[in-house]
Amino acid sequence: MLGRLSPTFVNSRNIWCGGFVALAVGMGIFEYINRILHSQLGENLTLGIRKKLFSSMISKNIEWFDKKERAPGILSGMFQEDVSQLKGLTSQTYALILEATVCLLIGIALSFLNTWKMALVTRSVVPFLILGGMAEQIIFWNSVKNSTKQVKDNEDQLDPYDRANALLSDIIINYKTVISLGEKNVEFLLQKYQALLEEPKRIGIKQAHISGIIYGYSQCIRFLFVAFIFYLSSIFIFKYNDEPEDTYVGVYTLFIAAIGSGSLFSQLPSVSKSKQSANKIFEIIETHKKVKKDQRYGQVMNYQQKQIIQQGEIEFRNLSFKYPSRDKKVLNNFSLKIPMGCKVALVGHSGSGKSTIANLLLRLYDYEEGSILIDGNNLKDYDVKLLRNSIGYVMQEPLLFNISIKENIIYGNSEASDDQIKEVAEMANALQFIDDFSENQEHNPSKAFKLPQDQVMHEQQNEDQNIDTTILSQGFSKKCGLKGSLLSGGQKQRIAIARALIKDPKILILDEATSALDEQSQESFNIALEKAMIGRTSIVIAHRLSTIRNCDWICVLHHGKMVEQGTFQGLSDDEDSYFYKLKSGMEM
Repeated sequence: MLGRLSPTFVNSRNIWCGGFVALAVGMGIFEYINRILHSQLGENLTLGIRKKLFSSMISKNIEWFDKKERAPGILSGMFQEDVSQLKGLTSQTYALILEATVCLLIGIALSFLNTWKMALVTRSVVPFLILGGMAEQIIFWNSVKNSTKQVKDNEDQLDPYDRANALLSDIIINYKTVISLGEKNVEFLLQKYQALLEEPKRIGIKQAHISGIIYGYSQCIRFLFVAFIFYLSSIFIFKYNDEPEDTYVGVYTLFIAAIGSGSLFSQLPSVSKSKQSANKIFEIIETHKKVKKDQRYGQVMNYQQKQIIQQGEIEFRNLSFKYPSRDKKVLNNFSLKIPMGCKVALVGHSGSGKSTIANLLLRLYDYEEGSILIDGNNLKDYDVKLLRNSIGYVMQEPLLFNISIKENIIYGNSEASDDQIKEVAEMANALQFIDDFSENQEHNPSKAFKLPQDQVMHEQQNEDQNIDTTILSQGFSKKCGLKGSLLSGGQKQRIAIARALIKDPKILILDEATSALDEQSQESFNIALEKAMIGRTSIVIAHRLSTIRNCDWICVLHHGKMVEQGTFQGLSDDEDSYFYKLKSGMEM
């Protein structure tokens, strides 16, 4: 019937259908390019933010991590959840918002060209359509807490999910302790974790009712808008004799515009969440940028003259210090001068300030009262990175990475040769058990370590050129496991010592470094350690008499003060000395 009314119907049909096909193909290509570009933009954004966030965190002083709101679970969650949320700010979200906005404006403009009366009336209804999206965004934006909660000291003001994550990370890190305390302790922690999640559950349910009403309104208003358009068009056609074709085009364009605007409303909540995540992340990054270089990194005008420790002479002058999280001073007017190459032992009861001295030398914390001098220069005048490269530090509880033994050792000096690796492993009394791992691999060919093809070719070339090279045993390729779980305590300790020695430091700090060694290896290890300390200024913190017996000087600390000092023999012979009483409780 339409063909008889319009002789050009077939041609018009073909033109319009062809136009729609071309438009569909064009939209498909455009959407493909659009999604690819914005996805790349989003991935590049998150990659750059993760690098900056990690760089900012790793550059903080250790006191920054001491606060309870910066527990490992909270900080690690930022890398996974909050950084991913940033994609809502610059990727496809804004493209969809722009697309929906343009679609709405073009729809209204086209309706003006075809039926201006209806367009003029319906334009007054559009604000109600936009109001739904705006109300939804306001609800979501007000439901999130400002990121400044990250710097508040009161734990109750932390986000409930952050508090739950902090508890969860503590449980995972101390898992052995948790399960060793029995089933009741596990149940208690589960109940505590569930209790922490009750508050966000209650808030979430309340928010769901409010947002459900707002979201229902935003969806309802779209279809009411369409119904209003159809009702209005019928009035203009029958009462004002408007052309049905023009009215249909106007109605259709406004209908498509209303549907397209729905995507705008659906994306607004993700923008709000992205803003929240951005505030949390950039609060850390911007704080890092604002810190003065001379306070955080020790940069001074002439720091190039003092960037490397030349001799290793150390002097503490009237040093006082208290941790940011405590009120009581750990060190109180502490003074001591350690000549170059001298071996000094620090002894005292737990909490007397021995390990604090090591922390201050490494600038893990900054002191406010007194001073520390190295080679006559203020400790704060040294570049922190180069300062730590010149100090070898072995902690009481060594932490190894889940990489090979060789990689753990050269973590202290990535440019170390195989000769140096083998030498420090022998000095740390670790070479024997490492070679034993190699023998075990030989008995298990399926698990034996295989050299990469390029390394095999390189070694063949060295043999052809008659170059003598030190080939490390396959035991150096053994994985250490998470936190060194595949090694014994003594083995971990000795690898940690080798890692400290690989830097060839001018200053060596041993904080209970021999605590995990058995009696059988203690004597041979002390001999190796004596060789390692030759030519180095060494600070030995220990509770074993055998470790401090050969030290040049003994310093006794009590409540952060130096109560006495002298040689091992001199203090041991004085029955009235504090060290004489302390010695009776020390291990051999």
